[in-house]
Amino acid sequence: MTNPRRKSRFRGAGTTPHGRPCFAAPVGRCTTADPITPGGVRPFVKVCELDELRRHGDRVHVLLGDRHVSLINHRGEVYCLDSLCYHAGGPLGIGDIEDVGGRACLSCPWHLYKVTLESGEKLYGSTRLDEATGKLVPDGVKSAGVRQRTHEVEKRADGWYVRLRLDGPHVESDKYACNDVPGIAKGRKVRDWSTEGPLVRV
Repeated sequence: MTNPRRKSRFRGAGTTPHGRPCFAAPVGRCTTADPITPGGVRPFVKVCELDELRRHGDRVHVLLGDRHVSLINHRGEVYCLDSLCYHAGGPLGIGDIEDVGGRACLSCPWHLYKVTLESGEKLYGSTRLDEATGKLVPDGVKSAGVRQRTHEVEKRADGWYVRLRLDGPHVESDKYACNDVPGIAKGRKVRDWSTEGPLVRV
């Protein structure tokens, strides 16, 4: 039986392309999203206002569905990645940003692991054996591959939107993404309608 109280909180009811009922976002909530497509592509979800990420250094931490993600404005580009570090679940999203081999990286406050903002790769300073001296010498910065999941960001007239990238192979940060960690746990909560219920755009 349909709960009339639940129904009264919504506007714009309809059906999905497969005939299942769907509802728009509750009246009074600022979060809106694109419709779920027939192919099952996750929607973009509004997570904050334009002014919140207008300046270099601005950050917004969001609990999108049950996943912690951080949006960071670095030199005019806004990036989004899992908030919690792939290594041990530390609050990577509040870490300092450092230039590592010419690439902008978050430095995890717990163990100082370096993760690129753009791709979520772990970077490290490699070494090689100098045959002449028999000692290890620096051999530049190298990538250990993607360790932190990154997500799509889109700037629109009414705010910043995120689409979670959860397809493809397992990424190491997945195992910590839903944990609550000081510095991240108080991020605003935004409902992810692609996992908590289908919707039509309001």
